[in-house]
Amino acid sequence: MTATASQEAVGTEDQYRENKFMFYISALVAIFGAVGYQYFVKRVPVSLNPIVSVIAMYVAVLALGVILLPLFPADGGLRHHLSLLNGRLDFGPYVTRICWRSH
Repeated sequence: MTATASQEAVGTEDQYRENKFMFYISALVAIFGAVGYQYFVKRVPVSLNPIVSVIAMYVAVLALGVILLPLFPADGGLRHHLSLLNGRLDFGPYVTRICWRSH
C-alpha cells in the first residue's frame, strides 16, 4: 500500500464517520422537530388565524436555522449552496401545507 492509497483509505474512513455522524444528527433533528411541532401547535390559541400561525412557525424555524448555521458550516460557502438550488425549489408542498392548515 502506497502513501497515497493509505491517505485515501483514511480519508474514506473519515468521510464515513462524518456521514454516520450527520445521519444521527439528521435523525435527532427530525425527532425533535416532530415533537416540537406537536408541542407548539397545541399552544397556539384556537382563535388565531391559521395563516398567521403557519407564518409564525416558519419564521421561528428560519430563526432557529440561522442560529444553528454556524454549527454546520457549508463547504464552499452558503452562497454556493444556495446557487445549487437554482430554481429547484418546489413550492407545492408548502402551498399544500398552508391550505391543509387553513381548514
